Amino acid sequence: MRIPEEKIDEIRNAADIVDVVSKYVPLKKAGANFKALCPFHHEKTPSFVVSPQKQIFNCFSCHIGGNVFKFLMEFNKVSFVEAVKEVADEVGIPLELERGDSGRESEREQFYEINVEAARFYSDALLKGDEGKAAREYLEGRGVPTRIMRVFGLGYAPDEWRALTERLDKRGHDLEKAATLGLIGKNDRGYYDKMRGRIVFPIFSTNGRVVAFAGRATKADDRGPKYVNSPENPIYHKSSVLYGMFHAKEEIRKADSALAVEGYMDVVALWKSGVKNVVAVSGTALTEDQARLLSRFAKSVKLLFDADSAGVRAAMRSVEILLREGLSVRVVSLPEGEDPDSFVNERGAEAFRKEEENARNFFEFMAGVYEKEGRFADPDSLAEAVRELVKPVAFVNDDLKRAAIIKAIAERFGLRERLLESELEKTTRSTRRERRPPEKQPTRGKSEPTDAKPSPRERDLVKILYEGERRALDFVFDRVQPDEFRHSALRALAAEAYGIWREGGLPTPSNVGERLHNEELERMLYDLAEMNYDYSEALDAMGTVNRDDVVYFEAIDTVKRFKVDRLDKERSALAAELANAFETDDQRRILQELAVMDREKKIAEEEFEAIKERARNAE
Repeated sequence: MRIPEEKIDEIRNAADIVDVVSKYVPLKKAGANFKALCPFHHEKTPSFVVSPQKQIFNCFSCHIGGNVFKFLMEFNKVSFVEAVKEVADEVGIPLELERGDSGRESEREQFYEINVEAARFYSDALLKGDEGKAAREYLEGRGVPTRIMRVFGLGYAPDEWRALTERLDKRGHDLEKAATLGLIGKNDRGYYDKMRGRIVFPIFSTNGRVVAFAGRATKADDRGPKYVNSPENPIYHKSSVLYGMFHAKEEIRKADSALAVEGYMDVVALWKSGVKNVVAVSGTALTEDQARLLSRFAKSVKLLFDADSAGVRAAMRSVEILLREGLSVRVVSLPEGEDPDSFVNERGAEAFRKEEENARNFFEFMAGVYEKEGRFADPDSLAEAVRELVKPVAFVNDDLKRAAIIKAIAERFGLRERLLESELEKTTRSTRRERRPPEKQPTRGKSEPTDAKPSPRERDLVKILYEGERRALDFVFDRVQPDEFRHSALRALAAEAYGIWREGGLPTPSNVGERLHNEELERMLYDLAEMNYDYSEALDAMGTVNRDDVVYFEAIDTVKRFKVDRLDKERSALAAELANAFETDDQRRILQELAVMDREKKIAEEEFEAIKERARNAE
């Protein structure tokens, strides 16, 4: 079921986020905003801010932000629809759900609805149906009580060809979409269930929405692979999801540390035993997106992968990925032949915690692996192994910590620290070259998107687009198009604002944030909102009490700087080209282009000053 977009807008516009948030968090007035200790992580100094003017909240420490719906989703662990219902009840707006397709957003909701229907079906089959008895007994035999089955939404797919298919069809769901999600397949006889006879693990997004499933065989002689997993689809991107993150994120925030394991059952077993800051990489190598997700909730990660060669290599690869995201990394090693599931069930949580406390620094772990491989046996292999030990140290951001690791490596191998520091500097330079984008001459007009550090001008422009001031919005988009932004995330945010502006609407962090479906873009949007910005000084300088006037004049100045900066960069590129030009014709052409560019810059500066003067006179 879906809620019409116009009804969502009506409910959002009628609500006051301060009233809603204050029911859950004690707010204190702080200038134009309200502040509090963040309810989503432990802190001593308030960094959680609620803006009544922009109708959003943001924590400048853990970077959770959003509108009134997002707050309820995060605080109460409810879906978007449930959050909208709660706000509708709060403001007294009657709400009727409807089924239908009105474009991309409602189509996404249909995918989510199918997954919810499937999750309920599988759960009922496990916990209530006779066909799930064997699966229940299997899980209980693995130490998983019914309570934990409910916590993780575990289910069972009946060993029938069309049980789920008929349920979805009966409830009016689109079977073609269910096939896209990988729940059912299709052959010349029609649709059929794909996870037959398996225990099912629903996979939740960080916000608690069911995005995928994994079906696990319970017997070694079962036909087919051990797991049947959902494919990549419009709502599931495996590389950016961690199993158990929805359940673990609050515990991870409290501990400021996450434990990353390999399997679903490892997460379930550890959670049951009280180790709740645990997530699983779902049988794949840790990705940059997953590491970035972990960095939102914690400063450190402990890796606990299988002790076999594949698990060791996965841990080795994961170390560098995590360090690149600024995380501290340690590695937990269990006795040979043990995994977290078997260990905690046989020896208990206390024994596991002791193993966790003995986690080794990533350098000690890697050195141990190399030693087992015999790479310290002769000078040549030793030198190469030490170089590989030094390489990940380049990604440690803390200077003191980096120096301590270099000292430890030096002491272990009897080497001079200065020698290792020199090797580290070589690695650092090499890494910079690898990550530096290839140089190319700038082109006039459209810009190529990049993920380099965003320029201050582009950040300022995007901030202005979401200030809710019509004149500023018109001024910017009359002179700057979204495809002129070089940074890909800022370009995406500018494009969202542009789409709403073209339809006659007014983009705000509140109404755009909920439609992004991209946590990194959401976080950037709410950070850019800079709710703690104080307009009072600028208002006094202009002699006005109208905040919108300040935003409008800031738009004029920022567009001017944006245009002039771009001309300066293009001029610098031409000057460099001139220095390397040896043909007279090339030199003459470049000099002509430089002269044209200088005139364009002068005209632009004069034009913007004239616009600003006319605006002042109109006040």
